[in-house]
Amino acid sequence: MMHHLLQSSISRLYKLLFDYRNSQFIMLDQYFSSIISNLNSSYLHKSKKFLLLTELEEISLEPKVACSLGLILNELFTNVMKHSLREDYEVKVQVKLKRNEPEIKLVISDNGCQFPADFSLKNSKGLGLQLV
Repeated sequence: MMHHLLQSSISRLYKLLFDYRNSQFIMLDQYFSSIISNLNSSYLHKSKKFLLLTELEEISLEPKVACSLGLILNELFTNVMKHSLREDYEVKVQVKLKRNEPEIKLVISDNGCQFPADFSLKNSKGLGLQLV
């Protein structure tokens, strides 16, 4: 089931990019809103105790850069949804996107379960976080 949801979210991500294929720039806030909405609808049935807060600044970027950031957002948001919604309390997720020239800052935070104390990215068997 989880594998199917992951494939579905990635295929929707590429469909969104395909829709922007002739654009020189992608509005990152709109692109991110679409990604979040798609992922949220995939996982929302699992829990009614979920609060999503977004602060997405209007930012336009080249499609190649937007794609990379979209993959990062997809991975981190999927991890939050996959691991945090198992808890018996309300999960609050915040997604913030801001530009501080010359940088763009993407923050994804939640109050869900944390990494185990002995977690090491170097020893992680999953590819997702290594991509991030």
